Amino acid sequence: MRFKLPTVLFIAVSVLLLSQLLSVPVVSAVTHEKILDRPPNVIYMIGDGMGFEQVKTASVVEYGDVNLTIMDTDFPYMHFVGTDDIEGEITDSAAGGTALGTGQKTLSGRIGMDQDGTIFYKNILEYMKFDFGYATGLISNTEQAHATQGSFSAHVDNREDKDEIQEQMLSKGIDIILTGGLDVSYIGGETAAINLSNKYNYDLVTNTADLLSNASTSDKLMGLFDGPYFPYELERDPVRSPSMVQMTESAITLLDNKDEPFFLMVEGGLIDYAGHLASYNEHRTLYNALETINFEKAVRVAYEFAVNDGNTIVIVGADHETGGLTLLDYSNLSNELPNEDNTRDENNQIREDRVANISTSWYWTSHTRTPVPFYMYGADFSEPLTENIEVFWALVGQLGSFPGVLNQEFEISGNNLLVNAEIRDMDKSATEAQLIIDYGNIDDEVVVQELIFDTDIIELEFNYTTSSTDYTAYLKIIDGGVNNVLSFTDENALVQQMIVDEISDTSETTSSSIPSSTTSDTDTDTDTADYSFIGLSIIVVIPLIRKKTK
Repeated sequence: MRFKLPTVLFIAVSVLLLSQLLSVPVVSAVTHEKILDRPPNVIYMIGDGMGFEQVKTASVVEYGDVNLTIMDTDFPYMHFVGTDDIEGEITDSAAGGTALGTGQKTLSGRIGMDQDGTIFYKNILEYMKFDFGYATGLISNTEQAHATQGSFSAHVDNREDKDEIQEQMLSKGIDIILTGGLDVSYIGGETAAINLSNKYNYDLVTNTADLLSNASTSDKLMGLFDGPYFPYELERDPVRSPSMVQMTESAITLLDNKDEPFFLMVEGGLIDYAGHLASYNEHRTLYNALETINFEKAVRVAYEFAVNDGNTIVIVGADHETGGLTLLDYSNLSNELPNEDNTRDENNQIREDRVANISTSWYWTSHTRTPVPFYMYGADFSEPLTENIEVFWALVGQLGSFPGVLNQEFEISGNNLLVNAEIRDMDKSATEAQLIIDYGNIDDEVVVQELIFDTDIIELEFNYTTSSTDYTAYLKIIDGGVNNVLSFTDENALVQQMIVDEISDTSETTSSSIPSSTTSDTDTDTDTADYSFIGLSIIVVIPLIRKKTK
């Protein structure tokens, strides 16, 4: 089938899923087929504002010296990556989250969209859920529609459009969403939260005890805790609001109970909030250190699950650094460390005393362009990474790879159509590009270019004269073999429309940077895969533009 919408740009990805026959895997003859016995779980953990100095400070406070966090001691790969936005400016959490979640840079303030706010970038959660049938989850101790979790679930040109972020997030059928924000305006308190959860078919929990009792039994769970965001860990009421550890454990429990592999994004958002505190705030380093420790404890939960599971990737990093923290001296620390035999209050008092005996400095109260560390476990991430978008592509490379269409340009002049693009495919298994000219009432005209990869990125060019000036042009990138071009169905070919201006002039040039595909804001959680066996064929369909004579 074919999807057409006049004057819009949209992208569709198809995943051909083959199931088990008599319990014996049946291997299709399709070229470049990717066979996944069971795809790995992915736990993607983002310490918002967490630079290397934040990790060092947390390490000396909690463990007595630098380089003793679980990321330092047990994660085999560590990279420092740059975080600037697409204009080379210091990023915010929207552009930073978009880079990590989509592999595309954008302007600060944009979430899941290009710098012009016209093209949607598909994010890794959408890939996992809609193309691979993964169960999915989002966790943050900030409000529900905060920029980071929005970058893994929504597409808006302004991060302050929180009603729209929430609508898109909840419409996707994500299996578990645990955040603050019970009292924010777009939720409106517990009664409104009940109505919201009923609308989107979620079980609702608003305190720690209910979360812990429902995690193992609920099929679809939404947690909304405390005001706009959680109190800092030092002041958190453990009855009203769960810890990062409890939320991570609960999400893994719920997701691991499902038959599918899962993708979970966990944000420690209050690291950033503490970094933004005024320089004269005497608790700034204390709050920041405890939030980083709180986040590191959640990383331990994820790591221990991954080790026991044997098929889970864990990625830990940051969208940017906040505050310009430097750990100057910790030589005056005592030997007394927090330990599991103490109460929470006793351990926090020890931490508070230890922070009082270290020396730190802060550069200012906003974000910086200091490169941030990324720690990786569960796959081969040995290739050097230098920019935040490369984290996405490295993960994609370990998951079987999605072909990406980058730096696309197209020019229409009368009946002439010129298309230029770059095709990126980490495992180089995309086989063919097709330019399809659809006139609406006659057979398509198809121009084929074979893809032969000698590098990770190859250039693509179509220069074609059409037989009419009224047509829709499609660019298809086929990964898995040409026999599967028309094999997708409504269930697994998901469409996200993206509004662009209609080209009506006789000569006009437009450029964009487009990922391989995107999904619908109205997608629901439909089961799409039997992971006892998968024959995977990705067909990237990119309708470029509709050229219509006035």
